[in-house]
Amino acid sequence: MTNQPDDNNVLSFIAATVEGIRDEMATKRDLAQMATKNDLAQTESRLVQKIEVETTAIRGDMSKSTCGSIASNASRLRSVV
Repeated sequence: MTNQPDDNNVLSFIAATVEGIRDEMATKRDLAQMATKNDLAQTESRLVQKIEVETTAIRGDMSKSTCGSIASNASRLRSVV
């Protein structure tokens, strides 16, 4: 003896659960667009190199600016003395 309303409720629950799980799963297209660990490592390497180059350039600019300022101040001091 089966209880038809209870069976319909159980089937509705199972269908809703399966549909919810299916909606949350990544599709093959989603997976194809995701970066791999290798992609991320290459990107990190490029960013580290770029940061090093920019930091070196900034240090060079600061060094030139500081040296120029020191030379200018030394010249002023010489003219006063």
